[in-house]
Amino acid sequence: MEYETAVRQVTEAETRRRIARTILEALPDWFGIRESREEYINASGTWTFFAAYRQGSPAGFLCLKETGKATAELAVMGVLSEYHRQGIGRALFEAAREEAVRRGYQFLQVKTVAMGYYETYDRTNRFYQSMGFQEFEVFPELWDRANPCQIYVMGLAEKQKSVSLTERQNIVCMPSKKEIDDYCGRVKAGEIALRYEKRYVEFDEDGSYLEHWRLKKDIDRKQELISGIRSKCMLPEEKKADNVSVLAACWKQIKDQLTRLSYEPYIDDQLEIDEVWEICEALIKRGGLEQEDWQLRRRILKELVENDYYDYYSCYDPLHDLVEHFCTEPWEYLELADMMESCGYEWRKAADLYLKYGREDKYVDILEVHLEKDSKTYVDLMNYYRKQKMEDEARHVAEQCLEKCKDELTDIFIFLLTDAERNGQAERFQKYYNSAKRRRSVDMGRLEEALRKETE
Repeated sequence: MEYETAVRQVTEAETRRRIARTILEALPDWFGIRESREEYINASGTWTFFAAYRQGSPAGFLCLKETGKATAELAVMGVLSEYHRQGIGRALFEAAREEAVRRGYQFLQVKTVAMGYYETYDRTNRFYQSMGFQEFEVFPELWDRANPCQIYVMGLAEKQKSVSLTERQNIVCMPSKKEIDDYCGRVKAGEIALRYEKRYVEFDEDGSYLEHWRLKKDIDRKQELISGIRSKCMLPEEKKADNVSVLAACWKQIKDQLTRLSYEPYIDDQLEIDEVWEICEALIKRGGLEQEDWQLRRRILKELVENDYYDYYSCYDPLHDLVEHFCTEPWEYLELADMMESCGYEWRKAADLYLKYGREDKYVDILEVHLEKDSKTYVDLMNYYRKQKMEDEARHVAEQCLEKCKDELTDIFIFLLTDAERNGQAERFQKYYNSAKRRRSVDMGRLEEALRKETE
């Protein structure tokens, strides 16, 4: 069941802070450092604040603040994980953008961690890019070297007035001669089987004719898709008779929709997104994808991995679900891991596949390359060495983590303290225990419980 998203501006300071706390504390991958999180929560009470609601409960929020007479900044934004890729972030952004235009700002800016450092922030970067932000500059040490600051900017201009579906159905517009010839040629070739009534209007003074024509094409396209995709791609028995790959035919249709999306100035619930979903769901339901030619599957996998499953067109979920059915053999998964490693931002998934399918050497290599990124990588490598009974290597990785990381360190301290206790190193134990108490990123309750179990 789909629920409507309601975006409202919140004016009461304590309500702002309460919503911000609820959302940010549920997003440790983005807001895991307690000190920074508390700063955002406290400041949110003073900034322009938009909240998105699902079924009456906050699902996300966005804060807007002035950084100059002509510029506003998206100061902080968060959407609960269970609502990701459901249009909530876009709805919040549109509300903030309209408010910035209303107040007369000429530019919007936003800061985030630069691409290539964390998978979660890579997705954030692609979201801002899909909204129309452009890269401005990277400041390597504005925060710290492990978190280089990428600044995005966007020029603001009045957006064209939206048109309701009822209005769309009544629009009549004049296509160009080239568009008419192209359309008629496709009808003659049998690509389009429906008849259309041709009606015309003159150009509007404000140029809205072009918008009208685009909206009418959306409706035409939907009708074309109904007659075309269903007949061309959703009849597997026919395709078998013709000895044509169903996957190849469907992939061509998916690419057509992605190409059309590439011409859209904003991605916001376009018809093509629904069609991508339906094609992917039909392919999965039909089954047999693993029996398609590997070179075809490999080519599709490579394109999707390199383009993050076209997340910037809001197609990540259906396309990711589709490729989950592409691989069955270990060597196929290992080739997929190679693709993920090459693209950079999916290195963690690549590492997991290498570990699962017998390439532990590559698993270790990937983690060692990314050791300066976040504590989770250190913890994964430390646990791997512990499982292999390589205690010296595990100890070295844990000590490195204490020197270079500021985020969640509880697991690191648990290992170092239990290791010191097992080896009778009281002075070393006390040193690490005192250090743990000074760190805000350590859950002392969980640490004490682990130490208690160790002594039982």
